[in-house]
Amino acid sequence: MSRALGALADVAAGRRPADGALLQNCALDGFGVRAFGREPILGLFRQAAMEIGDHALAVEGEAGLLVEHAGQALFADLYDGNLGRLWLIGGPVLGRPEPVIALARDLDLDQREGDLIFDRRDFAGLRADHAERLDQIARGLALPSSRGAPSPVIDAFSIRAIVIRAFSAGTDAAALLVLAGTLAADRRTPFTTFAALRLAEAGEPRVIVDQAGIVRSREAPWTPRF
Repeated sequence: MSRALGALADVAAGRRPADGALLQNCALDGFGVRAFGREPILGLFRQAAMEIGDHALAVEGEAGLLVEHAGQALFADLYDGNLGRLWLIGGPVLGRPEPVIALARDLDLDQREGDLIFDRRDFAGLRADHAERLDQIARGLALPSSRGAPSPVIDAFSIRAIVIRAFSAGTDAAALLVLAGTLAADRRTPFTTFAALRLAEAGEPRVIVDQAGIVRSREAPWTPRF
């Protein structure tokens, strides 16, 4: 087990890594909330630990680490082997989110159009063959409002997929995506959540969608401001 993986296992169990591998300015998106700093993050994991043992599947690159186990995934940005920003995919809903006002906004901040936002040139550590597979899988997750077919992952009218992290590690690869769109409900509710993707040389690709984000989106009052 690498130093970074050992530190991530400690964090997932609610323990502070002994060697300071969890940076002070760390952040977590998970459990349906966003937390900043070591103690708030560790406190959430103490309520609902994620087991990272010998059977967990890990993909570790120079700048990123993905661990998958029992229907959950934990993605981490690495800085010289230390843990910075974290994303928990598949955890329960905990805590209470900060109050917000819903705003019309461009999630990827550069006004690109399309149901999939993915430019492989943005990810220097991603092999060309992995990028091709990632493109195909992410397009399958995206759901244009005109398609009229159900999404395989979310009951939604429309889904836009945005790849925000992706890297290769030998024959394996990992990616983190933002899924955003409109839920299929009596009241068309906007949603944003995360999805983790693991590609392995042998076996089918694994996609885990964070349902906690969907739950929070359904609970949130929708009061648009334009």
